[in-house]
Amino acid sequence: MMAAKFNTREIVTFFILCFCWGSTFITLKEGLGTLPPLLFAGLRFVLAAAVFGIIMLARGQQLTRPTSDEWRRLLTSSLLVITLNYGLVFWGAQFLPAGISGLVSFASVALWLTALGLLSRAEPVRPAVLIGLGCGVFGFALLILPKLGDSPRQVLGIAAMFAAGLAHSQGSLWVKPVLKKHGALVITMIQMAVGGVVLLGLSAVLESPDITVLQGLREPRALLSLVYLVGVGSLLGFWLYNRLLTRWAPSQVALYTFVSPLVSLSLGALIYQERFAGLEVWAMLCLLAAVVVNFWGRLTAQHPPQPQQHVSSETP
Repeated sequence: MMAAKFNTREIVTFFILCFCWGSTFITLKEGLGTLPPLLFAGLRFVLAAAVFGIIMLARGQQLTRPTSDEWRRLLTSSLLVITLNYGLVFWGAQFLPAGISGLVSFASVALWLTALGLLSRAEPVRPAVLIGLGCGVFGFALLILPKLGDSPRQVLGIAAMFAAGLAHSQGSLWVKPVLKKHGALVITMIQMAVGGVVLLGLSAVLESPDITVLQGLREPRALLSLVYLVGVGSLLGFWLYNRLLTRWAPSQVALYTFVSPLVSLSLGALIYQERFAGLEVWAMLCLLAAVVVNFWGRLTAQHPPQPQQHVSSETP
C-alpha cells in the first residue's frame, strides 16, 4: 500500500490547483465568444511564455545549451503539447458546454497517458488499469453515439478534445528525457513560446484575423478571459503544480485530473445553467470513474517514486 503524508497546507494547495485548472474552461468559453480559437490560444501562450522569460531573467536563470537531439525533442513536444493540443482544445470548446469540455479534456489526458504507458510497457498491466480504460471508452461512446444524428458539431468537439489528449500525452512523454537537465520552468517557457508562435501563424493563415477581430481584445469579456487564462491557468497553476511536485509523488499530484472536472461541471451548472440528462449523465459518471479507477490503482499498487519535476499536465 502506498503511504502518503499530507499536511493541511499541501491539501489546500492541491484543491486551489484543481480550481485553477477546472475553472479555466468557464473563462475559455467567455473568450471564444469574441476571439477565434487559434488566435486566442496563441495569444495565451505567447504572453505566458513572455512572463516566464521575465521570471527567469529576474532569477538570473540561464538556459544550458541543448544538444541537437534535445532541440528536436523540445520542438516536437512544443508542437504536440501546445500547438496541436491546445489548438484542438480551443477549437473543440466552441461546440461543447463548458462543463463537458473540461471533463472530456481531463479524462482524455488521463486515459491516453495510461494507454501509451501500457503500449510502451512503462505501465504494468493491472486489473484496475484495464477496468479504468474500459470505463473510459464506454463513457466516450455513451457521450458521442446519441449525438451522431442530432449534434454533429458536438461530436466534432468531443473528437477534437480526445485527439488533443493524445497529442498532449505523447508530447509529455517525448520531452521527459530533457526535463531533469533543464528544469520544468525552462522547458515550459520554450514550449509555450514555440507552440504559441506557431498557433498565431496558423491563425493568420486559417482564421485571417483582421483589425475588427483584434479590436475584440478591448471587450471586457475577452480581455478578462485572456488575463485569467494566462495568470491563473498558466502562471499560478504551473507554480502550484510544481510546488506540489516537490512534496508529493507525481502520481499523487495527478489526482487533480478527477477533481478538476468536477469543478468544470459545477461551475458550468452554476454560471451557465448547464443541465445534463439521460445518457450524458451516465457518460460523465463513466469518464469520472475511469480516471478515479486508473489513478487509484496506481496509488495502491506501487511504492511512491521520488518527487521530480516534469512537464505540467496543464489543461486550458
